[in-house]
Amino acid sequence: MQNLILEENISDNYKVRTEENVQNSDLTIAIAIDFESFGEKITKELCIKHNKKYIAVYPDGDILDKAQKMVDKINNLDLPQKFVLNIAGNGLSTMKGKMLQNEADDFTYALLKTLSQNPKLNSKIGSVRTGGQTGFDEAGAKAALKLGFTTIVHMPRGFKMRNQDGKDITMSYEHAKLRFDVVKSKTVYIDMDGVLCNYGKNYKKYKSEKPELAYPQSQYGFFLELEPLPGALEAFFKLSSMHDVWILTAPSIENPMSYAEKNYWVRKYMGREYTRRLIMSPDKSLLKGDYLIDDNEWTNWQGDFEGELLLIGSERFPDLISTIKFFEAL
Repeated sequence: MQNLILEENISDNYKVRTEENVQNSDLTIAIAIDFESFGEKITKELCIKHNKKYIAVYPDGDILDKAQKMVDKINNLDLPQKFVLNIAGNGLSTMKGKMLQNEADDFTYALLKTLSQNPKLNSKIGSVRTGGQTGFDEAGAKAALKLGFTTIVHMPRGFKMRNQDGKDITMSYEHAKLRFDVVKSKTVYIDMDGVLCNYGKNYKKYKSEKPELAYPQSQYGFFLELEPLPGALEAFFKLSSMHDVWILTAPSIENPMSYAEKNYWVRKYMGREYTRRLIMSPDKSLLKGDYLIDDNEWTNWQGDFEGELLLIGSERFPDLISTIKFFEAL
């Protein structure tokens, strides 16, 4: 059961909120791709001002190696046996699309899990604080809640936050709390061929050029050439901001290169980080989750999936974009 404490500062000033988070923690971990931003400079200055420990982390590289180096640093700090960890860092507006929320979520969860479960860590994390902004504040809160830590999200008055476009908005307590409600997050699998990319167009092209081919998809390069379906990638990223979304595709038994080609397709159109969310299985019923979005019902045992199958191409869900309203209503 998650233990979320959502607090509202008496001031709507971001610096005031940041200072309170720094003062009420033993160690601040700042995760950022831009440490020259105003917010990151202020965070570090406040840690120095209040004689609090500070570690800067770039969200790249091998998680195991990065976590081990952090363990070595933390073990050299004079921290209580159970310490309060403040997770800060870049917001989405600062990162300007270089990193999306679900990417920040994935990195922060992997880092915090690996760090907190490392047996060589002398002091243990007792609780976690964040400032409640998009990006790594939000990612830190969600990661801590998933791992069972008491998590204090301390936000400026009005539960003010800066959105991806750099606009400051205020919200109700209930609305603010929903942003961190990881318990309600659903596990959603999304197919590639015919859902994210235009499999049919390439199939017809290869078949017209080489009618003798029984399996056009057996040709090397077939999956690399697939075009994204209109609006599909945007819909995928939208759904990823709402739930725990994975790419689930079946490899072609006629084309052993399909494993590599599908990986390269995801890397090319969605980014390297999304290859971590790429699952290939000839039997999709083996996966555990809440929803499977696919354009076939039985080709790869989709109909035996334990959750609900949202069939793309049906009257209810003609394409991936049409599933967004369904998930918004959950």
